[in-house]
Amino acid sequence: MAGQSSQVAVDGTNLSGLQTDPAAANAENVLPTDQHIFRLGTKHFSGSTDPIEADEWRSRLVRNFSSTRCPEDYKRESAVHFLEGDAHNWWLAVNKHTNESLQSFADFEDEFNRKYFPAEAWDRLEGRFLDLTHGRRAVREYEEEFNRLRRFVGRELEDETVQVRRFIRGLRPELRTHCSIRTFSTVGELVERVALLESNLANEAKLKTKSQSVPTGKTNDRKRKWDQIGSFHPRLHSTKPDSGPIQWQRLSDLFPLRPKRPLPK
Repeated sequence: MAGQSSQVAVDGTNLSGLQTDPAAANAENVLPTDQHIFRLGTKHFSGSTDPIEADEWRSRLVRNFSSTRCPEDYKRESAVHFLEGDAHNWWLAVNKHTNESLQSFADFEDEFNRKYFPAEAWDRLEGRFLDLTHGRRAVREYEEEFNRLRRFVGRELEDETVQVRRFIRGLRPELRTHCSIRTFSTVGELVERVALLESNLANEAKLKTKSQSVPTGKTNDRKRKWDQIGSFHPRLHSTKPDSGPIQWQRLSDLFPLRPKRPLPK
């Protein structure tokens, strides 16, 4: 039928059995694939000096290829489609330098990592993970940065028990002391415990501050007594220039000094 003869299969053969241009067949299939990948949240990449940002873009692209069951032959073209700005100019230069010999997505990943995620960046991120501390941030924020960096560590640090110890070592001292007396099997379990402990310590600190700000009864009594004394003796509050000596005289009248005893002969 006429409607079926215009349909093209993936291998470049239409339903009538006639061969068509493979490039045209690829173009018809890549466009719907790119649309599906875009709907999954794939953003355009214009280049970055942050290796984590570059790696997150590449990782999301790989996940979306898997979700859409994108054929291997279309992955490289789809990846190039989502490049823009400096990143797209970089790929044009690479493609020209290699005489367009990089045809697979694996080749694209190798060149991408060499440019935006070199081995030196991996070493720096592993160092940031080892030096990471809790600081003044909340436990949840510390966990977020911990998880962001933990995927860049070497095999010797991938064990969950090792990472639990690493998380505890970076905690603030008041929290680390409480966690050192228990055993945790996962980082997630540890985080829940530390978050609860942090909340309890914060509540205790608020109650302590509130109790210290309430004045005692003796302080109020002394203040009231002094106010009464001042109210019965208005000259104590005189603003005249010569009121200074008068104030001292009036106070001595109120609180007379005991006479000194004569020294024994």
